[in-house]
Amino acid sequence: MTRLTRLELSATVFLLTGLLIAGVYSVYYERASLPPTGPGQIVDQPGRYVAASGASSVEIRPQPDGGLQFQWTSLGHGQRAEAGMSIAANQAWFAAWDDRGTLWLYSPPDGVHRFQLTPGGGSSSTRVGEFGGWEGVPEAFLRRLPEAELATYRLATAAVMPATSP
Repeated sequence: MTRLTRLELSATVFLLTGLLIAGVYSVYYERASLPPTGPGQIVDQPGRYVAASGASSVEIRPQPDGGLQFQWTSLGHGQRAEAGMSIAANQAWFAAWDDRGTLWLYSPPDGVHRFQLTPGGGSSSTRVGEFGGWEGVPEAFLRRLPEAELATYRLATAAVMPATSP
């Protein structure tokens, strides 16, 4: 090898190491820069939120048509996995994280969705309904659901809703 080739090789290794460090830093910076949202805490305003576990975050952005864009990002396993959905303008909605960092989202007529990290490090967005998928849903989230969705929950889980305090 010539001296110039060694210099080029060193510069390439230095550049690639810097890019790797910047990528890892960006994943962990997002986790540390947002205040955590506790399990079961209801989110119902646009903004950026991170689960208390630090495993995932969501950015809820208004769109030009008046609708909202939800962008869920998993920060687990040192890599990013993303999923998203949009809701139409003037729809009521709310979301909450559970203890595992799964984000639960409700909006009519879309119903209940959950966003979670898969065992392989990817992401999953699932429509929850009468055939299941309710495992781990936060109690505060259930209390905010309209009666029709609660009926679906009861059918799927054969559960009795806990009594709510006035």
